[in-house]
Amino acid sequence: MEIEHKSLLHSNVHLTISSDDVWILSFENVSFFQFQHLNYDNDKPIYNREIDDWLYEELLPINESTLSFEVVLSSGGNIMLHFPDKSVSMKKLK
Repeated sequence: MEIEHKSLLHSNVHLTISSDDVWILSFENVSFFQFQHLNYDNDKPIYNREIDDWLYEELLPINESTLSFEVVLSSGGNIMLHFPDKSVSMKKLK
């Protein structure tokens, strides 16, 4: 995950997703960002803290112009973003 902070009103978030191929999922002009890790204080986590498995994602409308995207990770992590409609893109790297 990379957070590109341009100003107070303009931040972009880029998620690198890989399996057989590598993809970049990009969100522009993010108005809300939340990262919560429910397993963070565990001294011996089951999974690597830097590499995680993507279990579930949800894309929902907040209103007519804003969307919410949430990802639940296998380690107990959770990422939530709010961004304008049509401000998400996906690009294949490999």
